[in-house]
Amino acid sequence: MAELPTAYAAAMRIATALREADVDYAIGGALALNLWGPARGTRDVDVNLFVTDDRLDEVFAALHAAGVDVDPAQARQAAGREGMFIGRLDGMRIDLFVPSIDFSWEAAATRVTVETASGPVDFLSAESLAVF
Repeated sequence: MAELPTAYAAAMRIATALREADVDYAIGGALALNLWGPARGTRDVDVNLFVTDDRLDEVFAALHAAGVDVDPAQARQAAGREGMFIGRLDGMRIDLFVPSIDFSWEAAATRVTVETASGPVDFLSAESLAVF
């Protein structure tokens, strides 16, 4: 059985692909929470995508480049209905959130860029995490 990537490693792959595709995003969930408080483990990756519906094809291409499996038709439908869609990276769940409330754009404006070994990575701010 192949070893699953860590959530952090998966997030770095996804962040790199989104950055290279010029897609605005921020890593959220437990990985972002770890910047602002005691570390917490996780088995998935939460990514907030700050794009309008007309850019979803670019998002799907970037995710594919990172190795994330997403069915574009199902993802587009779920994004419109639920404000999110789910992908898989080597078996790991990737939750991808699209703007579904006005606060999403505030979260985009207040995200924090952290220099990592993978390059700059955007994370949700502590204030945005409190809302989401």
